[in-house]
Amino acid sequence: MVSPLVRQGERQAALNRCDKRWGAQYVRPCNTGRSSARSAAKLNHVGVRTAKQLRDANLDEMQKLLTIVGRRIVLELRGESCLALKMIQEDRKQIVCSKSFGRPVYTLADLQEAVANYVTRACEKLRRQDGICHTISVFVQTNRFKDGPQYYNSGMIKMDAGTSSTVRLSAAANRVLEQIFCEGIEYKKAGVIFSDIRPSASVQFSLFDDQGQHSQDAKVMKVMDAINARMGRNTLKIGACGNTSPSEAPAWEMQAKMRTPCYTTRWADLLKVK
Repeated sequence: MVSPLVRQGERQAALNRCDKRWGAQYVRPCNTGRSSARSAAKLNHVGVRTAKQLRDANLDEMQKLLTIVGRRIVLELRGESCLALKMIQEDRKQIVCSKSFGRPVYTLADLQEAVANYVTRACEKLRRQDGICHTISVFVQTNRFKDGPQYYNSGMIKMDAGTSSTVRLSAAANRVLEQIFCEGIEYKKAGVIFSDIRPSASVQFSLFDDQGQHSQDAKVMKVMDAINARMGRNTLKIGACGNTSPSEAPAWEMQAKMRTPCYTTRWADLLKVK
C-alpha cells in the first residue's frame, strides 16, 4: 500500500513538471515578481510578452534593456539562482530595544516599568542566540519636535560576569535609569542597548562570583521562555514589568490603533458573525 504522503509528493512533482513545460508560456513578465510596469513596457516594445519568451531571450540584450537586474531575472527563470541564501544567521553583536511612548511620561516609576519591558524583549533575543551580555546602556529623551525643555541622557554599566538573566539585567538598567532621570521632564522615548555580547560558553567568573547562582538564573530563564513560548508572551514576567490588565494600557505603551487584529492567535480578536 502506497502512503498518501508519497502520492501527494508524486502529484506535486508532476504539477511542477507541467508548470515548467507548459505553464510559463501563459505567464506575463509583469507577473514574475520583479518586473515593474515600466520594465514590462520595455519588454513589450521588443516583443517579449510572456515569461517563456523572457526566459529564452538573449542575456546580453536583456542586460542592456533591464540592467544587471534583468539579466538575473532571466537566469533565475532558467533555473539558476542569483541570490545567495544565508542559511545560518550570524549572532548579533548588539541588541537594541527602544520605542516611543504613546503618551508623555513624567515619573520615574513609569520609566522603570517601560525599561523593564524593553530589557525583557532584549533578553529574549539574547537567549535565542545563546549569548550573554557584558555591557548594558540605557537612554531617555524628550520629544525634539515639540516646544519645551529638551533633555537627553544615557548611562552605561559593565557586568563583572556576562549574563542573559532578565532579573539581573533589569536591575542593572534600573540603577542606570535612577542616575540619568531628571524631575519635571516630559519624556517621549527610552531604550536599552546590549553590547559586548559573547557566547554563553565563554562566560568568565571572578573569584567572588557565585557560579551556582548564575547556573540557577539560567535554569529559571529557560523555564520562563518555555512557558511564554507555549502560553503566550508575558504569561510569565518579572514584577518590574508591571501588572496592568490588557484593557488598561500604561502610559508608556506605544499606540497601535491601526494594528491588524490577531484573528488566529488571540481569543478577543476572533471575528464575530451575526
